[in-house]
Amino acid sequence: MNSKGIYIGGHRWQEKKKEVMKIPIPCFFENAVYILSDAQKENDCIKNLTEIIQLLGARITFLNPYIHDKVVAMLATFHSFYL
Repeated sequence: MNSKGIYIGGHRWQEKKKEVMKIPIPCFFENAVYILSDAQKENDCIKNLTEIIQLLGARITFLNPYIHDKVVAMLATFHSFYL
């Protein structure tokens, strides 16, 4: 299969596991941190996506996928011990 699309890894950062919403709310992205993979940071598609995310009110952070996984693992471990 030939595809001209690209994969853009990213998600809204959830501060707490229980924060997952069952119903959509209008300000879900407002002041939220939205993490994008820095692997294709200079791509035009990334630039378009960052504009959309910023219009929703989120703050964008670019992270290397390896660093992202390390931070998430560390925070998950921290939460399990202290919360």
